[in-house]
Amino acid sequence: MSAPMRAAVNSRKATRFSAGLSVLTLVLAARLPAQDQVDRRGAPMVRGDITEITRAEIVLKARGNQRDYHIPANEIERIHWQGERPQLLQIRNDERNGQFEKAIAGYEAALKESTNPNLTTDLEFLIARATASRALADEQNYDEAIKRLEKFRTAHSDNFRYFEALKLLARLYMAKPDVEKANATMKLLLEAPWTDFKMDADILQAQVALANGKVDAALGPIEKDRKSTRLNSSHITI
Repeated sequence: MSAPMRAAVNSRKATRFSAGLSVLTLVLAARLPAQDQVDRRGAPMVRGDITEITRAEIVLKARGNQRDYHIPANEIERIHWQGERPQLLQIRNDERNGQFEKAIAGYEAALKESTNPNLTTDLEFLIARATASRALADEQNYDEAIKRLEKFRTAHSDNFRYFEALKLLARLYMAKPDVEKANATMKLLLEAPWTDFKMDADILQAQVALANGKVDAALGPIEKDRKSTRLNSSHITI
């Protein structure tokens, strides 16, 4: 084969290789979420761009109708962030199935690769949550989980995960046990604007009172929750 022919063949190979790389790049890019997706409890999921995050809600702007969705934090089941790796779906399932060691390792690997600040913050919480779940399941190593959650709620006090972090912290302090810190954490949890979180805080307060031998004090939060439940039921229409 002459030199000009070899050059032509090599040129065609280089072109095909370059085209192959371009296709591979497009395929990989297509697998990464191009927009945020919020899975909601008891409501359809929504996609778009998250434009605002507070401890009480997130605001997502849909790209199609340009509508702003105000989603309360206690209604958020999970968020699939723009640019997150597909493997995170399986890692979340690992955590849900009680495979905490595997989930923590997966979250930590994803954290190292994250280039989305919102995803990075959420992964920090997910690592702390899985660590807390592991500690509560094993009934040991509470301090590590407490340290992670305290660091998160201090650094991200305006994040939608804030009250969920407080709830986990209260449970950890009760399990340790550190009744004084559990009680202080529950007072913060009572600031949550949702009935379900307030009821959780009342139940934990009752547990703290019982742990201190104060039976009458324990009955107060329980009775308050019973009245709240009856009141909410009286407003239900069919």
